[in-house]
This record gives sequence, structure tokens and C-alpha cells, in this order.
Amino acid sequence: MRGQFFSGVVTLLLLLANMSLAQQQVISGNVTDATDQSPLIGVNVLLKGAAGVGTVTDFDGNYKLVLPTGTQDPVLAFSMVGYKTKDVSIVNQSILNVSLEANYEELEEVVVTAFGIEHEKKTLNYTVQQVDGADLVQSGKQNIAETLSGKVAGVQITQASGSPGAASQILIRGVTSLSDDRDNQPLIVIDGLPVVGGGGILDVNMNDVETLNVLKGAAATALYGIDASQGAIVITTKSGKNGQTRVNFSTSHTIDQPLRIAPRQEMYMQGVNGIYNDAVFSSWGAMFLEGDQIYSDNTSDFFQDGLMQKYDLSVSGGSEKTTFYTSVNVLDQTGVVPTEHYQRIGLLAKGTIKMSERVSFNTSLNYVKSNTTRLAASMFTIYNWPLNNNMSDYLFPNGEKKWLIDQELQFQGIENPYWIKDNNFNVSESDRLIGQVSASWKPIKELDLTYRVGTDIINSYSRRLRMPLTAGILGGSISDSDRFTSRTNSTFNITFDKKFAHKVRVTALVGNNVELTNTRSTSFSGVDFLNPDFISLENFNATDKRYSQYLSNRIRAGVYTDVKVDYDGYAFIGASYRNDWSSSLPEKNNPFNYPSFSAGFIFSEVFAPNSNVLSFGKLMANWARVGKDANPHSTTAVLEPYPGYGGGYKYDYYAGNPDLMPEITESWEIGLDTRFFNGKIGANVALYDMTSINQIMRTRVTPASGWIMQTFNAGSIKNRGWEIILDQKTDFSPHFNWSTQLNFSRNKSTLVELPSHMSEMIVTAGQVLGTAKPATQPGYPVQGITGSTYIRNEDGRIVVDENGYPRIGAYLKDENGDYVLEEDGSRAVDYSNQYLGNREPDWQIGLTNDFKYKGWSLGFMFHFRKGGDVINATASSMYSNGTHKNLEQYRNHGIVIDGVVEQADGTFAENTKEILMDREYFSQNFLLAGENFVEDASWVRLDYIKLGYQLPLNLVEKMGMKNLELSFTARNLGLWTKYSGADPNTIYGSASTGGGGTNGVDYYGVPSIRSFSFNLNATF
Repeated sequence: MRGQFFSGVVTLLLLLANMSLAQQQVISGNVTDATDQSPLIGVNVLLKGAAGVGTVTDFDGNYKLVLPTGTQDPVLAFSMVGYKTKDVSIVNQSILNVSLEANYEELEEVVVTAFGIEHEKKTLNYTVQQVDGADLVQSGKQNIAETLSGKVAGVQITQASGSPGAASQILIRGVTSLSDDRDNQPLIVIDGLPVVGGGGILDVNMNDVETLNVLKGAAATALYGIDASQGAIVITTKSGKNGQTRVNFSTSHTIDQPLRIAPRQEMYMQGVNGIYNDAVFSSWGAMFLEGDQIYSDNTSDFFQDGLMQKYDLSVSGGSEKTTFYTSVNVLDQTGVVPTEHYQRIGLLAKGTIKMSERVSFNTSLNYVKSNTTRLAASMFTIYNWPLNNNMSDYLFPNGEKKWLIDQELQFQGIENPYWIKDNNFNVSESDRLIGQVSASWKPIKELDLTYRVGTDIINSYSRRLRMPLTAGILGGSISDSDRFTSRTNSTFNITFDKKFAHKVRVTALVGNNVELTNTRSTSFSGVDFLNPDFISLENFNATDKRYSQYLSNRIRAGVYTDVKVDYDGYAFIGASYRNDWSSSLPEKNNPFNYPSFSAGFIFSEVFAPNSNVLSFGKLMANWARVGKDANPHSTTAVLEPYPGYGGGYKYDYYAGNPDLMPEITESWEIGLDTRFFNGKIGANVALYDMTSINQIMRTRVTPASGWIMQTFNAGSIKNRGWEIILDQKTDFSPHFNWSTQLNFSRNKSTLVELPSHMSEMIVTAGQVLGTAKPATQPGYPVQGITGSTYIRNEDGRIVVDENGYPRIGAYLKDENGDYVLEEDGSRAVDYSNQYLGNREPDWQIGLTNDFKYKGWSLGFMFHFRKGGDVINATASSMYSNGTHKNLEQYRNHGIVIDGVVEQADGTFAENTKEILMDREYFSQNFLLAGENFVEDASWVRLDYIKLGYQLPLNLVEKMGMKNLELSFTARNLGLWTKYSGADPNTIYGSASTGGGGTNGVDYYGVPSIRSFSFNLNATF
């Protein structure tokens, strides 16, 4: 039905175009660069005074325009970014060739910074990296966060899973807040309006994006205040253009496949201790014999090819007084896991009205509706299902359910995934509305007053259904949740921009910002349906029902100022100051402030003004401080419903702290930006240092206090790093060019200090493996791993016991580094968690290449990651269940551990005892050493490759179009890594987990996907 609708739209547009050809006056020609006479691609050719009559030049610089018959004294306007607009009168001619001169002032790159204000990039004294909308679309991904991976230096992207509609974690220059409930993701700003949550970027339609700017350092984001303490991503959506009406239709059809699946053993059947036993789930049973039926495809057969279809339709245009842009997009995607589905419908409407040369209005409205369905189970049963049982054969002929394990033993909770996909589900729905209005008044040329008010409203609903006869919940259950969130922003800015004495330009900003955030959530749940055929929250006993409600309100207000001085276009200094008030902090610690200072010097203007080699060279430096308030209701205890007899309310487990102060991050940055050979080669280097103090932390306290958790200020973090951006553009001929960009980044974080009563900081949400967990200790990286290790002597050799089994722990040392001895003279053992690894990469590189030859284009990107570690908790679980692939090689084999035995006199002797690697060895020794499941996460990834073809203009115009491009994209085409699991770029649970996060924790996630897309883009 949807395909018929869009087919009808395209047909209607073609008919309208053909009707317009009935009365035609045709003019054609070629547009070239006035300097070297090379053809110019994408030049706008418009008939002045006739809205909607225009075209663009093709890859040979040719154009063809149909003029309405009877047009009096026609004038064509030729315009292109970086060139001077040229108006040419047509006098009894059908061929008109034009040359355009470069506009060097316009060639200066303009980027969007705080509050949507545009600045020439050369005037900025901090790091901003811009990605054009066309570059985002090229990768074929539908999540904007994913497209930034490798394209922006200093940005680390980790996708939560391969499920459709899954969010991604975005980190800019590391982690600055320690506690799980403290968000470390950047602020997302859409057309000048801050929106809710880092995950909000998922709702942005890729094809609506004009530019995306990443503000990295504190100096770049200080004016945005609290939410931008971790950086900001500023998105500008497309707008209509004066004198040009354009209709654009694009569609993409994609096939998704699992990239890699964790391998498993195919030698042993269900059971325990080498004996078949159908009362257990594990595969520690007997070895398969010749002739036995082995269902080795249980896991791979469960997955399917996912399908995605995307449709975009936009109409834009305008005049000298008004412009408009409207779009509608539909995305429908099925996952590689059966029943998983994601659907999104988006509408965007934007408009500008220029009342006079001094007064203008802007408005935009963006509505997004999404629906998500997830499999109501993890990959645990899919990866571990015994191979002696056909997982897909789960029903008897009469429709009754087959049980792998006897129904009376279903306290184990082992359920067939096929039965789950047909009966249970996790669904969620979301309605989101982002709207804003702004007005600008210029009473005089140098002064601009702008007021913007906007709101982001999210209404979401989710349901988790477990039907009766579900293993582990035989009576069935329901859990429903409704959540409403709104964030309203009001901003008033006064900007002064004036040049003094021809060389000194002063730009000053004074402003005020007020933000109100309201959240309301209600949850209902019930267990054990009274009537198994009636699915309702009213179908439970009163004692089996639970409900909870959460209300949260926060008000923030800020005043700020920013002053920049530009001397003769080559020397720049700047300073900013912001004062914030937050209702989540006590009155005595309000307001709190943060300044910034910066300076820049374009040395090429002074020392090499006419150089043919050095086109541009600038040094810059800045220092800044940013603040971060507490979560709502952290200063006082919070009431919650009491579910026991009599009802009412009780305090929750969290003690309030009326003395909380804001977290503070101080940073400095120095940078060098250079371009060579008229901008054909560029190199940008930045070094930074960030120290975050007064960490707002939540940790356990003694129950004698009357509470379980306490919030307080303590601890500090340091991040240091550097980034390199290299790019080049080469024109081999007027029809053949090549461009490439390399983004290198390295960040090193350190947990400098914890409160005295804490030896480590654990990410609670990531504790899926008790022997290795995401945690850190003072002196180690923030995204660390701690857990259990084998005892090693001073030579680094594993110490085994008298029976030849490795010993778990670490030799205890005193403050002088000497070994502590027991009374019998043996070395004392420390059984506490040890530092095992760092989930943060040593460095990352994204390398992008783009080739264009006439109408053909080829683009691809390689992504390199060196270092960093992954907790392979999936492997640990599969060893425990007897399904790990390595058990084919090692199970029931004898081995002499390469280690030493501690002697009574303190020396060490070579181990000679052979041990049997049976189930007892793996469960009682191997699995107890967390270091066995910490692996190197280095990789080389072919992120995407895209091949496109733009049809010739003369052919396209015969079809009633201005442009038509066909392309093919392959994503995640290759992954080269030593990691033994599915994909080292992984997160356990939610991408929104704060603190050290759960990236680098691999535990039965939906596998990442490889995709192949066929795309069409047409302009009318």
C-alpha cells in the first residue's frame, strides 16, 4: 500500500512536469570556472522573477532550462557557494555559456556554534568539526550517531545492539562523570533548540540535515551551560532557498544480515558430568556418536535477513520575503532476530518570514512517531540450546507446547526462543513533538536582538508481556509503563557586531536562558493471570499487582556574556562568562559560574601572506570551566508508594544531601590549523587536558543510617588527549577528482581520586560477570576493568597449587612494595579485585576516501581501533554451559600448566603435575579467573562502501526531473579482529548508562549487522 502511494506521487510529479513542457522556450549552455575554465557542477541557474523556474548544472557543467513562453526580458541568475553570483540577460539566443569568478570572502568556512550563531571558522579559538548532511547520508546508516563513527576526531561511538532502532552511546573526549546515573553524552541541539537526552539524535531524519557541527571542548560549549559540559552536537536542518522551488524524493531498500555470531561446540549433547540428562540445560553431557542427529544450525537458523525500506519526500522554496521547507519520511525495518521491528514516521515543517530588512521570524515543527518491537528474551538460550534437540520443533501436532526440560522443573526459566517469538513480546511506542519560534530585530546595522522559545515533548508507552506457560513465569505477567517528558527552553540574546578603525572588529553577546524540564512516569505490573485467556491488568489478584509513580521537575536559569575581538582578520581574543541557577542544587550553592578565555593568531597572514605553499596557518589556545548540576531531587529524600498493607507512601532508599555542590570541569586546549597549496591539503592538530572535580556520586552507606544509598561530592577525573585531522583534494582532470580525510584521536583518562571509604568505582549496570566487571580504581583509566586474576610471581609466571591447578588472587604487598608473609612464611594472598584492563581504545583512526569521475562516484571508509579491552562475558557463560567452541579442543584433555609451585622456603619450583580439563576444572578454576575473559578489542573495519551514478542531464530532463542518482551501499562489509566473540564494538544493556558505562561488555547482545542498500534520489 505504501509503495503504491509513493508510486502515485512520483507519477503525479512526472505528469505535472510534462504538462509544463507544452509551451517551451529552451536555453542551454555550459558554466565554467573563470580561472581555469573547468566545468562547475551544481551551479544554480534560476530565472529571475519566476519562482520555481530553475535547474542545476550536471557533472560536465551543462544545463538546460525550459522558460515559459512569453517571458519578457528574461534574466538568468547563476549562483554557487564560493563564487560570485552572475546575472545575464537573454537576448534572442538559445545557447548561453557563462564563467563564474571565485568569491574568496564566501569561501571562508562558516560553522554553527552556540545558540545557532554562525561564525567564520577561522575566527574561532576552539575546536569545531563540521560534517555535511551529504556526508552523513553516504554511509547508508539511519542513526546519525553511527555515521559519526570515524568521521569526527575525538568522538567514540558504540552501538547498543544490532536490533532495529537501537540507540548508540556518544562520548566526546572521554568520561567526566563517575556515577552510573550521571550522563556523559553530549547535548543535542536542533536548529538552535536543545532537546531531551543524547538518544534524541535517533529521531533526527538523516535526509533533513544540512550540517552537523561537533563542539568538543569546554570553551566551545561554555555558553550552553550545564547540559553541554560533555560537549555538544549542533544540527542544522535544511531550509528553503530564495527563488527556487524544489521537490526531492529518495528511497532506500536494505538487506541486513548478522555480521558474526559467537561460535559454539558441536561435539557434546545435553547433560552433566559426561552423561545425557534432559533435566538440565547445559551441554556437559555425553559425546555425540556416529549416526546421532546433531542440530548444528539451531543458532544460525533462528536468525533471518532483516529488511529496511525508507522513503523521503521534501518540498522547499521561497522568495525574497519568505522561505519554506517541508518533508515527510517513513522508515520500516525488520530485524535479523524474528519479531524485532522498528517503524518511524517523521514530519518536518520550517518557515521564515522577512517582514523588513530589520525584522524576521522563524518557526519549525518536527513530529516523530516510532514503534519498536523486541524479542522478549536474550540471546542466552539461542546460543546455548542443546544440539541434540531441534530448537525449531517446539509444538506437537495438536498445537501443545513441547518442553525441553520437564514443565515441573521450569524454575530454571529455560524457554524455547521460537515459542517466545510467537507468544511474548516487548513493545514500545513514542510520540515526539519538537517545536520552536524565534524572532529577530535589528534596530541598527550593528545590533541584533533574537528571542527563541521552543519545547521538546515526548510521550512514550511500553509493555512487556509474558504469556501463561512461559518458563519461569508459568502464570504469566504484564508490565506496563507510561512516561511523559517535556523540556521548554526560552532564550534571549543581544548581539553587537561592529568594526572600529577599519581593523578592529568587536562582537559581543549578552543573553539569558531559562529551561524547564518535567518528567512523569507511571508503571503497573501483575504476575499470575487469573484467567489465562484474558490479557489485562485487571486479571490479577490484588496482592499480585504493583504500581509506582515518579514525578520530577527541574528549573534552570542562566545569564551569560561573550566578547570577541578581531584585529585585522588575523589576531583574535575572546572571553565568556556564564552564571547558572539550578533547582537541583541547594540555595546556598546557587548560582555557580564558569568563565572561558581564548586567543588565536593566523600567522600565515603576517609571515606568508602571498605564499604558494602555505595557504592558511593558525595557532589557538583556550582555557575554560564548565559546571554540571545534580540530578533532580538529590538534595532531599523522595517519597514513593508503599505496596504493603494499608498503602500510603514511604521514603525510598536514597538519602538527600542538602550540601551538594556542582561538578566542575576545567580544561585547556591548544591547536594548530594549517592548509597548503590553495587549500588542497589541510592538517589540524589539537591537544587538550580536562580535570573534573567535585564528582556527584551515589554509593552504599551503612543501613544503620536509615538509608541504603547516599549522594555526595567526592572524587576527580583527568582526561588528556590529542587529535589530528588530515585532508586533501586532488583534481586529476575537470571530470576526475579525489578527496580523502583522516581523523585520528587518542584519549587517556585517569581516576585521580575516590573517597577514602571506596577502593573502586563499579558500574552497577554492567555486573553480568562476577569475576570481571566494568570498574575502576584510583590511578587507573576511568573505563577500566577489575576482577580476579591468577597469582603470579615476580617473574610474571602463574603460581599453581601442589595439585597443579592455578591459584586465584594476587600476592599481597605492603606500602613499600614488599611481599607480606603469613605466620608459616608463605606469601599472603590478596583476594580483592585487581585491575585487569581498559575499555577505552589506545587510539582510533577513521579514513574516508571519495572518488568522482563524471557521473560516477565511489566512497568508502576504513575504521581502525588500536587497543582497549572487552569483557567477553558471553564466552564465560558459554564455558559454564558447556557450549564454548574451545571445548571441542580442550574438554577432557590433560594439560600441564606452564607455571611454578611456591615452596616452603619462599622459592618456586617448576610445575610438573598434569590436570584434567573436565567440567570441574572449568567451573572451579578456569571460570574463577576473570582475566581469562578480558580480550583485546583492536580491529580494522570496512565501515562502508558506496557506488553511485548520476544520470546525464539531457536524459533526466526527458523524464521531467532535474537530477536522478542511483547508488549501492554496503555497510560493515569487513571486520578484522583477534576478538573471539561476535563484535568488540559492543554495549551491554542501555546506551544511556552513565559513569564509566557498559561499552566493552559483551553479554548475549543481538549481533551487529552487515547491510546492503539500493538507493534512489530524484529532484524535480
